[in-house]
Amino acid sequence: MASNSVYQQYPGNLSSFQYQYSNLALSFASAPSQYFPYLTSVNYSDTNDVVEARGISPYPMGTTLGEYKASGSLEVQKLYLPDFLKLIANGSPDKNSLYDSVFDIIAQYQLRPATGQEQPPVKTDKLHGCRITGMSQDMSQGNAVLTVKVTLYVAYITWSDYLPLAGLPQ
Repeated sequence: MASNSVYQQYPGNLSSFQYQYSNLALSFASAPSQYFPYLTSVNYSDTNDVVEARGISPYPMGTTLGEYKASGSLEVQKLYLPDFLKLIANGSPDKNSLYDSVFDIIAQYQLRPATGQEQPPVKTDKLHGCRITGMSQDMSQGNAVLTVKVTLYVAYITWSDYLPLAGLPQ
């Protein structure tokens, strides 16, 4: 006999913890053991624009490997901006400039489990070949923490140690 029922399947542990912003630790490859906690936001993304080859066909006859593009941005607490800029400038040719400094950012995530829960492994994303492309600051009255937004060029991102395309250095 056929059944028209749909059975929901739920994850095994409904009370497991999930990542939150305080589970994130950011460092720079030039100083990997020095974590920089004064960031109010971290954003990064990538895309791989694949193009179809159609010719005179109504359906795709193949695709290109694609054009990979990554980007990112950070928001730094204004009070700690000099510390951040010093970290970045340290990687520049003259150790005193910002926009020609190339650096990697390491984002690591680790949960703080409840008593009795197993400690999951540290997950790591890495933003390779970053450069600052701009900085901006918006201020308005109120009690919000002042921040500076830093936009980044990102060459590529490894998500949980997976490369976006084969052949890139890890």
